[in-house]
Amino acid sequence: MNEFIFRSVIESWANCEQYGISKDIKEPQKLITEDELHKQTQKKEYLTNFRDFMHKYIDAIKVERGYYCFLVLNEELTALDVFFPRWINISGYCTHKKYLKIGVSFCANSIGTNAVCIAKQSNTPVYLEPQLHYCNVLKEWHEYCVPIWDGYEKAYVSLIRVGHPISNALRGFVDLLAKNMCCANHTQAIKNDLPKKLTKQHKLILKRMAQGMTDEQIAHELEISLSTVRFHTQNIFKIFNVGTRIEAVMKAIIQNEIYITDLYN
Repeated sequence: MNEFIFRSVIESWANCEQYGISKDIKEPQKLITEDELHKQTQKKEYLTNFRDFMHKYIDAIKVERGYYCFLVLNEELTALDVFFPRWINISGYCTHKKYLKIGVSFCANSIGTNAVCIAKQSNTPVYLEPQLHYCNVLKEWHEYCVPIWDGYEKAYVSLIRVGHPISNALRGFVDLLAKNMCCANHTQAIKNDLPKKLTKQHKLILKRMAQGMTDEQIAHELEISLSTVRFHTQNIFKIFNVGTRIEAVMKAIIQNEIYITDLYN
């Protein structure tokens, strides 16, 4: 966490005290009405982009277990959509479900300090660990929030995971989701921006990356040297113009170079 974000958290805590927010709140302090929610969700292209992306690519993170969900919030920090992957068991989390629903305000004067309100203040992606939340009910939350701009208005996409840190794979997924929501043509752009085709060796390595294998494991399975694996990995990164494995895997899936089933075979 950089110094500016840390100062923002401290400032948010001070604001919560001024607002008179109890650390022991039992439910959100601010929700919008159904009529107001209906007005705010009309003609929001980024909401359509969000749902489209989730339905197409959510299986890419199926190996990630635990209790987590994705939220889209408007500039006023009201949750306009909430997406739970179908493999998430939402029973037994009644306390958290009060906060993880459409219409809830994520302003500090509603639920205390959280990643969304800090992301709005800092205008940068924010990862907030449990102990940095103001209200006790949120102290099981790991949050990662990314601001987005669709050309007309600002919004936020956030991942909340209860009880477990957010993996690099999940953060990478949120980053790609945010880019897609910013522009309806982003996914298509990914499909068209490859400077050259992947080789058969590239695809074999990518499939094993998708399965979570290390470079050493890939070298052993393909019966090639470790240096060869690393050479091809760097070429894959250049082809997709990415810096991490998860970004490479996600772009390969979007490009149909590998398939969701490759993650589990």
